[in-house]
Amino acid sequence: GKLGNSAFIQNLKELTVYPTTSLLCIILSTIWIIILGRNLDYIDLGLNYNKIVKDGEYWRFLTATFSHINFLHLAFNLSSLWSLRIAESLFGVIQYLKCSFLIGFVSVTLILLMNHITHKYIKQDYFKEVYSLGYSCILFGWMAVLSSLNQVDEVLFLGFEIPTNIAPFASLIITQVIVPRSSFIGHLAGILSGFIVSNYLLKAISNTNFGILAFFVLFGLVFDYFNKKFPLPKISLINNQRRITNGVLNI
Repeated sequence: GKLGNSAFIQNLKELTVYPTTSLLCIILSTIWIIILGRNLDYIDLGLNYNKIVKDGEYWRFLTATFSHINFLHLAFNLSSLWSLRIAESLFGVIQYLKCSFLIGFVSVTLILLMNHITHKYIKQDYFKEVYSLGYSCILFGWMAVLSSLNQVDEVLFLGFEIPTNIAPFASLIITQVIVPRSSFIGHLAGILSGFIVSNYLLKAISNTNFGILAFFVLFGLVFDYFNKKFPLPKISLINNQRRITNGVLNI
């Protein structure tokens, strides 16, 4: 009774202490419900080398990051996201969002680069055909950031308490053992991007420049999505010129 109520109240208080993490959990869950209701799949939303490089579907940068198809995948990521909530209090809301954005952008870029390398030099076409999605890249990136700063002793990952200094790669191994079909390249890209962001980009990019960059990138990706999904009708200038003679419209 009383213990249950006090635990519930404590959880509610934590939601207000970590508002950005709580909001992200709600957003990811809401997106999953929408995906479930519309019966969408990996092909519709996932990150894919051919779709982005050849077809120019850059909006997949955004949809692949925030989408989950499998409920278990979503549950794992929500659990990990909440376990890493300490990052929000260490960095503050602005820096937390800034770091998350940069990790997401850099990790997706690294995934495409790795896919290109495996195709061109290792002659493996599999990675060009595979679709991947989920918030995992950013979560693995945050483990790398916390590891770099060395301000937290341990990180809780899927029930395992892991020392922060080995958390990124230990979590990578644990994930591959528990979920063999998970994206090794995606998670590795997240770890590498975390180190890149924490050691170089986080200080190099001011908050003002970040705000401008984030606005144009997000606006561009959203515009690209609606432009590809709902293209405007093309107007032929030649036909219009033929229909107008001496200022009179000929129908």
